[in-house]
Amino acid sequence: RKFIIRILNRYGYHPIKLKNHDVYRRIKMIKHLRIDLVLDVGANIGQYASILRSFGYSGRIYSFEPQKSVFSELCKNFQDDIAWKGYNLALGAAKGKQKMNISGNSVSSSLLNMLDAHNQITPESVYIKEEEIHVETLDNLYRDLNTEGSRVMLKIDAQGYEKFILNGAVNSLPHICMVQLEMALIPCYENEMGFQDMLDYMQEQEFILVSMENEYGNDQTGQLLYTDGIFVRKSFLNEQGLLI
Repeated sequence: RKFIIRILNRYGYHPIKLKNHDVYRRIKMIKHLRIDLVLDVGANIGQYASILRSFGYSGRIYSFEPQKSVFSELCKNFQDDIAWKGYNLALGAAKGKQKMNISGNSVSSSLLNMLDAHNQITPESVYIKEEEIHVETLDNLYRDLNTEGSRVMLKIDAQGYEKFILNGAVNSLPHICMVQLEMALIPCYENEMGFQDMLDYMQEQEFILVSMENEYGNDQTGQLLYTDGIFVRKSFLNEQGLLI
């Protein structure tokens, strides 16, 4: 066992018990809250949804991805999954057309300008072009997504644009019981909401932080730049036997 661990460590890996894995805790929370619809905002090619499926989540998934070429790859990944749908658009604070900055690695693309801190850590994320995309608000779409009677989770991974998406979801949020979103310890995009401000905002919306997942950091220094916060609507906590 020690030999295997040493080999894994040499290549940057270390075994952990499944029950201590970030995704395992998230899936336990999804099952406990009986989530049956996940709104996957900032889906890219479907990495998040694919992980949910691999851990046994069988409910509906609606993935939102505005980049045309990336959305094409996303469609290939859900084409055989009848409970997984895709929407070629971004969510934001207002409906309309916007110019999106496309990064070299696609996953760092954003409607916001990237700061030098991000470019220095991941040079492959530098913007290489712009693409006009369609933006909708979650409030405009929510009823049409057949959410009536569902236990809804909202996941947002939008490269600094999270607060703008939440601004377009003020009427939808009271109907959502769980939210996962990326929070910046060190902002990497202009006008990005920082960690503490996001915590305060979510608390104002009656959501309580229940779990955190390490997201993105500086490999050279070990500094964590982003973490994913998982929030549950306060009214669900006592109902589901969770602690406040």
